[in-house]
Amino acid sequence: MNADEFLARAKLAVQDAQHFSEDGLRTRQNQGFRTVSFCGSAVFRIVEQKKGVKLELADKYFGSLEVSELDSYGQAKDGWTKINLTEEVAEAILGDLPSVYERCYSEQPVETFGCCSRYVQCSDERRCVNPDRDLARGCAYKAHLENGRIFYGMNRNVPLPT
Repeated sequence: MNADEFLARAKLAVQDAQHFSEDGLRTRQNQGFRTVSFCGSAVFRIVEQKKGVKLELADKYFGSLEVSELDSYGQAKDGWTKINLTEEVAEAILGDLPSVYERCYSEQPVETFGCCSRYVQCSDERRCVNPDRDLARGCAYKAHLENGRIFYGMNRNVPLPT
């Protein structure tokens, strides 16, 4: 598998993440490798060498990528684990990319607030309807909706305090 094919498959796989947005996926060409970042966090590098394609996985995410059982990796001293790109490795990594994206998404710093002016519409639709995804990340009411607690509108399921 070549680097471009793996990168294309990775971009498709990560779109399954619940909070995926095109803005959260970045690829940057560096000298000798490409860095792929999710929500501002570098997740893996693609290194093309004469001997084949290598991946360097950020140690922070290595545990959540199911390649720890595979024997073809070596520890790098700069915070990246090096692994030969094989079909087996690609399948293991691609399957876990949506969860890695979600982790990066949730670890982004965000300014929180109670709710916006759309709280009744959000309640009626049982989900956040704010079109500004970055702003919506900080909405505390969105977390309640995701956990099934609806305080307003026709779907209210949390009783009023007595």
